[in-house]
This record gives sequence, C-alpha cells and structure tokens, in this order.
Amino acid sequence: MLLAFAVALGNGVLSFAAPSMLALLPAFLCVLARGSDTSPPRRAGIVVMTSAGYVAGSVAVYAALGALAGSSGRTLRLGVTVGERAGGALVISVALILLIEARTAWLTRLTAPAAYRAAGPALRGWAASWVMGVVFAATSAVCAGPPLTTALALAANTSDAMSGGMLLLAYAIGLSVPFALAALAVAGSERFRQGLGARSAVILRIGFLVLAVLGLLMVSGRYDVVARWDGAALLSRL
Repeated sequence: MLLAFAVALGNGVLSFAAPSMLALLPAFLCVLARGSDTSPPRRAGIVVMTSAGYVAGSVAVYAALGALAGSSGRTLRLGVTVGERAGGALVISVALILLIEARTAWLTRLTAPAAYRAAGPALRGWAASWVMGVVFAATSAVCAGPPLTTALALAANTSDAMSGGMLLLAYAIGLSVPFALAALAVAGSERFRQGLGARSAVILRIGFLVLAVLGLLMVSGRYDVVARWDGAALLSRL
C-alpha cells in the first residue's frame, strides 16, 4: 500500500506537466500576487489563507474522485464518464473567468478582500479560494492524462472508498507541490511578486487563450491531438 501511495504522489507531481497547468498555475500566481499587494505582515497572511484554501479545494475534488473509484472498483475515465464535450465546456468557462480576472481583478477581490480593504471576514476570502481550488482542480482533471488515470486505477484496485480517497489525496498533494512552492516565492520575493503583478493581465490573457484552445478541442472531439504531446504523458513513459 505504501508503494501505491508513493506512485500516486509521484503521478501527482508529473501532472504538473499537463497542458492545462500552463494556464492554471500562472493564473493562480497572478491572483496571489495581486491579492498580496499590501504590507509585508498582512501579505504573509493573505498568501497563507489563499494558498491553503486553494489546496484544500483541490484536495477535496481528487479525494472525492478516489473515493468514487475505490467504491465502484472501476477506473474512472473522465473523458467518457463526465463527457468530453461537457469537460470542454468547463474548460472554456474557466478560460472566460481568467479573461474577466485580467480585466477586473474580481477573483482577486473575492479571494483576498483584505488587500482591497473590502468588507467581510478573512473566512470569506478562504472560502472563495477553496471554490477556486475546486474549479481549477476539476478543470485540470478533465484535461489530465496517464498520471491521473494511473492513480485512479490504483484507487479502483482497492475496492474501498476510504483507501481510494487516500490514494488520490496523495496524488493531490503531489500536484499541489508546485503551487505551494510558487506561493512561497510570492511571499518571499518582493521583486518576483511585483514583476508578476505588473504582467498579470498579459499572463491571464495567455492563460485564457491556452484554455480556450484546449476547451474547443475537447468540444470538437479532437483533444487527442494535444494528448499525444501531453508533457505529463511523455514524462510518465520515461
């Protein structure tokens, strides 16, 4: 079982190379950099709250998928179960969210209200970050390749919801490592944070284009063109 956890964790790290991450990680960083544009003591709290909420939301999605796979005893194929076209619609919706964020910073205002001196407790910002983590995780899941499929197969082999959920929890932790390291970079380097914040609108628009293309390919049933060159898939074959 320990080997299965290690494999699931490693596959989570490999999933960082999936195409959707080219848009989701930079978008997360931009929201974090914008929301932490305040005094250093307050900045640390905002980074911790936003990152913790995001990771918690992401973990919830993958743990639920693992529990479902474990309880059913069958490997979930998200492209079939959820529907590739429905997945594509979700990806396009998130692409539009990034475009709106580039123009209005509304997502940043929700996840870090203190930075804008907005009314509302810190818990509201954490909850908004949790929702962002759920949505981004669902988006990356429908675009995921062999690493997630392998983790789901391990979960299905357990034929147990608890064990399956724990295996995908390990996968989610592995996938969260790049986000945690990026959050530390934003919190620890003022130069990096300022540079990222200054270019956030451009980065978010690029993220919009990447996700829009992925979503359109999924809706049209041609996502396999990208899947062949999925960085996570290539790494998993090494």
